[in-house]
Amino acid sequence: MEIDFNKVKNWINHFKLNLITEGMHGSGHANGSEIMNMVKEIEPEILYPIHTEKRKCLMN
Repeated sequence: MEIDFNKVKNWINHFKLNLITEGMHGSGHANGSEIMNMVKEIEPEILYPIHTEKRKCLMN
């Protein structure tokens, strides 16, 4: 799925975020351990898994 970069910039501007394009790349998907590391670093209050075969996956 290709996303129009202008749409991305519009969302970034809408939420008043800084766009850092250095090293920006999205040619694939993160693996399980990369996703777990990201979730642990972000520490969200709620996590909604969208594309998964294991709907009852819980974090320790």
